[in-house]
Amino acid sequence: MNIFATQNFGIFLTVVTFVIGYEIQTKLKLKFLSPMVTSAVLIIGILLIFKIPYSNYKNGADILTYFVAPATVVLAVPLYKNIEVVKKYFVPIFIGCLIGITVGILVGVVLCNIFGINKEIILSMLPKSVTSAIGYEISKKIGAIMEITMVFIVICGIIGYSTGEIIFKIFKINNKVAKGVALGSCSHVLGTAKAMELGEVEGAISTVSISISGVLAVVVIPFIVSLI
Repeated sequence: MNIFATQNFGIFLTVVTFVIGYEIQTKLKLKFLSPMVTSAVLIIGILLIFKIPYSNYKNGADILTYFVAPATVVLAVPLYKNIEVVKKYFVPIFIGCLIGITVGILVGVVLCNIFGINKEIILSMLPKSVTSAIGYEISKKIGAIMEITMVFIVICGIIGYSTGEIIFKIFKINNKVAKGVALGSCSHVLGTAKAMELGEVEGAISTVSISISGVLAVVVIPFIVSLI
């Protein structure tokens, strides 16, 4: 039996490469290096070296997506513990998310136009800062290329995870609420993973920011599309 064609192969490869990525990050103290990036590079390398069809890997890896929803629910724990902080700073959080989403979209559109990127790619880039479930639906509604949108969302998340903490240090941003809003509104789930590493308050605020940014994106993006 070809073990590469079984569902267990995709699951095994994903888990093992992620663990390797995590160990590399912790042992070498490379906070900017997400295990997700390391895992993706290792998986691509293994599939290419051993000439394993992507469909074989996907057959098992898709099973792991069923755990995304339960894992997301876990984000409610720090949110519940810090609900008073969220209530106290809800208005600044909302305004921060609105500015973050709007500025991020406009800067992307301007840069794409400067470099002569076609409209279809621009549309696919617009939902880059929202979580994949919402970004996928927005992409579908505005006539973008959904697969490219997913790529932008992942890249945006990885950049936020890898550089967020460094940017906070450079600009001496010490406010926990500000850190949470920045990571959640710009880099969705991966940004929230980094926020969780920074602290419970940052993680809770980032969790709220994901939801608020997603709702705002549903309103803001179609409006901007009508202006392009």
